[in-house]
Order: sequence, then structure tokens, then C-alpha cells
Amino acid sequence: MTQGPSSSMQPFHRLVFQWGEALALDLSWREGEEGEELAPPPVPGLWQAIEERKQDEFGVRGIPPICWRDTQDVLFEALQLREATPYLLDVTVPLSYEEAIRQAKSSPTWPFSRALEKYYRRDPERRWKDVPGGVRIGGSLNFGSSVGIADLGLAPFRTGPVRVEVACAKFGYFDDLRALLDALAEEAVSLLLTVEGPTFAPLDWNELEDADPLALLFNLRRIMGGGGLENAVETVLRAPHNVMRSRETLTLLALATQPAIDLIPTRLSGEHLRPGGPLESLFRGFTPTHLPERHVAETFDTPENRFVKAVLLDLERLTEDLSRRLTLAKKPLSARVVQVWGQQVQDWLSEPFWRDVGELRHLPTNSQVLQRREGYKDILAADLSLQLGLRLPWKRGQELADGLDGQLRPISELYEYWCFFVLRACLREVCGPELPSPRPLFKEVPGGFGLDLQQGKQSQVKFQYASPCGRSATVSLYYNRQFNHEVRTNPEWEGSYSAKFHPDYSVLFQMEEAQGTRRHWLHFDAKYRLDGSKWKAVLRDAAEEVENDLVETSLPLNREQRDTYKRGDLYKMHTYRDALLGTRGSYVLFPGSGEDETIFLRHPTEEYPANFFFPGVGVFQLRPSATDVHRQRLRSFLEQVFLQLAQAPADYQEELGYF
Repeated sequence: MTQGPSSSMQPFHRLVFQWGEALALDLSWREGEEGEELAPPPVPGLWQAIEERKQDEFGVRGIPPICWRDTQDVLFEALQLREATPYLLDVTVPLSYEEAIRQAKSSPTWPFSRALEKYYRRDPERRWKDVPGGVRIGGSLNFGSSVGIADLGLAPFRTGPVRVEVACAKFGYFDDLRALLDALAEEAVSLLLTVEGPTFAPLDWNELEDADPLALLFNLRRIMGGGGLENAVETVLRAPHNVMRSRETLTLLALATQPAIDLIPTRLSGEHLRPGGPLESLFRGFTPTHLPERHVAETFDTPENRFVKAVLLDLERLTEDLSRRLTLAKKPLSARVVQVWGQQVQDWLSEPFWRDVGELRHLPTNSQVLQRREGYKDILAADLSLQLGLRLPWKRGQELADGLDGQLRPISELYEYWCFFVLRACLREVCGPELPSPRPLFKEVPGGFGLDLQQGKQSQVKFQYASPCGRSATVSLYYNRQFNHEVRTNPEWEGSYSAKFHPDYSVLFQMEEAQGTRRHWLHFDAKYRLDGSKWKAVLRDAAEEVENDLVETSLPLNREQRDTYKRGDLYKMHTYRDALLGTRGSYVLFPGSGEDETIFLRHPTEEYPANFFFPGVGVFQLRPSATDVHRQRLRSFLEQVFLQLAQAPADYQEELGYF
């Protein structure tokens, strides 16, 4: 598992911060084994560091519960914790026992910020201990499936921030999370560009000024790093968009060199004519004092160039402001990196080409140049990506972005949204462009459109499929469609035999036959925390071992942690297959560990025997950093299923079990 640009890494079992004799923070991994005391890394307030002797499986793969990474990558904090990992957190404060109880009533997370409310649990007051000069307060910390940056500073006592990176344990945080966020941004940008109406808006500087500097740094790094924006701007500067603009003027007769004869009847009036003169034979006894001329010239002052210039001016202002804020926050290395970016933007703006480009007065919302031309479309995508990264353009996305300290986001839910877009892209490749849908992904909001995609709310996109045999079908992709139990007979043959179900994604393949409409369903669930090895253990009749793992776990498990043990997920796929009318297959989507972990049940090979058509239950690996490989496999599978369904007998009945 790759772990990004780290030059060295030191795992720890325990870290002790101290700010005076009776103000301290003691953080330790709840498991593992304490080793020798080591020299503490350069973190303000860090007084003691104890090494870790016994790593778990994730630590062996490069993500220990506590570590320090000596890295020059300013995108991530050097001090790192891990998601879904239990920690003990003892705090010593210079207060009496009674005063500490009184102040603790102000917040369930005191003496930490309320931003830790979902993750920190303070011990009951009866377990607090009097110590010399104060009182020691025990507690526990677990970030669940959230990742990002958290602050463990004791705000009421002005210790200053104790910023830690909360890393993913499931897949490489330093590589795959970036790929996941970028892919979500790119998909949303692609969707926004297909909507008629405003597709972008100027940056809200009040919002930017209120945003955390490291959040700005993270999102700015995504567009300034890697050379993507640099290549796009250089492409524009090498071959800027231009138009031939015509300008009409009235020129004194003596100075006119190329009069526009066709303009004379419309541009000359009586005030421009004098009796007699050298041209009186041509103008019925008059000679004009002026003649109209048409001047055609190439100009770069186009709306598209004005947009690019406005984006660069915004970036110049943003880098200046961010560098100042990072300097005030005593982050000189980060500030220097932003200054380099700012200088690069200034170099772009110093090109003489921009002098002839005016100020942006309106947004070229439907410009084909911005949407299709090399360089321009990349700059548009970068601008939208920056805005999306700071405020995801749908309601639930905004709630995700407002997580702990404005930095931690539930990775499971982000993965669920991303899988929807991958399925949508696969269907678009198999079927062609989308059709109008009664439940579109967008809703109109002031100033444009917003993405209306959130858990528990149904969304739908539709396609038209044409098979090689000449038959066609309507294909619909649903997000969070609910299947209800129908007490009476349902002539449309859909719904549930029994309970109410709502898979993450459902694909409906619908064909019109002489006997009526035939409906075939495929269901998918996104399981970020699924462990492929445990699925294989279940399939090898090792269910007892998996059950023992669950029973013997000493920690109380929340819903997401229980999902690690995947017997329930296996049963759910069979439940979808059997309980939902017209279902042909139910499948799990999960990131995997980097190896090929696609699993088909009953027949594990990818090439399914012809007489079985395709697998009814299975697991598909879908990993952000290997999207092309995995998406191609998923797309090919959908193509195979649709072909088999299109060729199925017209008198198909569910009870006959052809599928």
C-alpha cells in the first residue's frame, strides 16, 4: 500500500503533551505494546514519545495508529492518527475537582472543541482523579470512518492547536483519497456542464476568507499541483481564442482608402453631402464629405478569454491572501509553497496578450469554447473543481464538508456517491447519452443549478439500450430507490415479496413484449469497509471464525464498524436477489486492497458458464486509483448482462428461473 511522499515514518504507541506543571494531554493507542522512550518529533508542546512495539495489520502495511511522517508535503499534517481506531485520551487540567465538574457542564467534549462531539467520549466524573495541582480526566477517541485534519488542542486553556492527520485504514489515504475527491469533483463538473443555464459562479470571497487555511491549501494544491492548470494556461497562451471583429467608421473623403460601397446608402445622410465637388457625377450633383469604411481585425477580447483572465486574477488574489494567513498561523513552509504558486500566476498574467482582454461582465454559460476547446475546458474544470472542493454543490455535500473542524468527511458516504457516478458512466458507455428523467440529478437554485443527490432520496437517470440483435430496452439507474411490499397483486411485477428494501443503486432493464412489459433488476451496494478476505473466509466455510471475531471484540461497535464483518453483507445480497421481484443479480462494490479481488459466487471465474448466463450474487472491486481497470470490468459485465436479457425468451416468467 503506497503512502505518498513520506521520506521517513516513526510509529508511536503514546504521546504526551505538556504545557506547564498541571496542564497535559496523554494520547495512546488502546491496543499494541508500549516500547522505549524516543526523542519526540518537533511538535509544539510535545514532551514525551513512546515507541510502538506491536503493530497490527494496517501498521504493517504503512498506516500505524500513531506516527510522525518527516515529509515536505505541506498538504498533510506530519503527526498522524488513523480512522476507526480506538485511542485513550487523558487530560490533566489545573482545576479543582469541583471546578472541573462545573466547567464540564458547558460541553460534552470539554476541554476539547465541540468539533470532536461525534468522536470523543469523556469518562464519567466518578472516574476522574485528583492529581498534584489539578484533576485528570479520562476519555476515549475514535474517528470512525472520517478522515482529514482534527485539532486536539485544549481551547479553554489556550494551548494552541494540536493538529493531527486522520488517515484512512482501508485504502491509501495519501493516494486514493485525493483520487476519490478529484473524481467526485470531475464528475460533478461534467454534470454541471450538461445543464442549460449558469454552470459556474464567481468565488464568494467572504466564504473563502472564513474557510480554514489548510482547507484552502488542500483544494488549491489539487489544481496547482501536478501541472494540470499550468499545461492548460500554457495551451491558451500558445493559441488563444480569437474572433474577427468588424468595425464601421465614417472617414473624411481625403483620408478614405477602402470605402465600403454597400454601407453608403445606410450610413450617409444629408449632413454628409455638399453641392458640386469632384464626385457630383456619382451622387447626383453632390460630393460627400465622408465615406463609410469597414475595418476587419483579429481580436482576443472574447468572453472566453475574459473568463480565463478573471480566473487567474482570482487565483492571484487567493494566493496572496492565503500566504498571508498561513504566515500568521506560523506555517512558513506552506506559505512559501503558496507564494511560489502566486508567482506562477503573476507570470501568466504578465503576458502582453492580456492587455487587450477586458473585464468579465457576464458569464459565457453556454460557450462551446469553454466546454470543448483544449486548455479552456481544463481551466473551467479547475475553477469549478476549486469551488466544489470548498463547498460541494449539493445539500448533503455541504453537510459533509462541514464535518469535524471543516476537514473530516465520512469517507464511506463519499465513496457511495462516487460509485453512483461510476455506474452512470458505465451505462453511458454501454447505452449512449442519457434521456430526460422524471427525477433528475439537478434542481434549480438561485443563480443556476445544484446537484440534488443525497442518501435516502431517490434519483434517476435513464438510457436507451440497443442490442446487436436489433432489440431495444429502456435502462434506468436509480439511487436509493425504495422497494415496498405490495399486499395486493402488482401487475407491473416490481416491489418486494416481504419487507421494505432500498439498495444503494438499482438498474432497471425494461423491454416491451407482446405479452406485456418485462422488467429485470440489478442491485448494487457500496461497501467502503468491506474486507475481501473475510468474504472469501465465509465462502470457505470459515463463518465460525468470523463470528468469533465479532463476539470476542472488546470494543463496542457502531454501525460502520460492524460492517467490517461481512457475513451480513453476503446475506443482504442474497436477500435482494430473492426478495425483490424481477431481480437478476445483487452485487457489492468495494475498494479492495490493491489486488484483484472481484468475487463471483457459485462460479468464481469471471468467464461464467454459458448455460448460467451471468452470476446472481458477487462482489466487484472499484478502487478510485484504479478506476479505468475496474470500471472496464464492470462495464463489460453490464454489457454482457444486457445482451443476455435482450436475447431472453419473450415468454419469460420469474418462476421458471431462467436467470
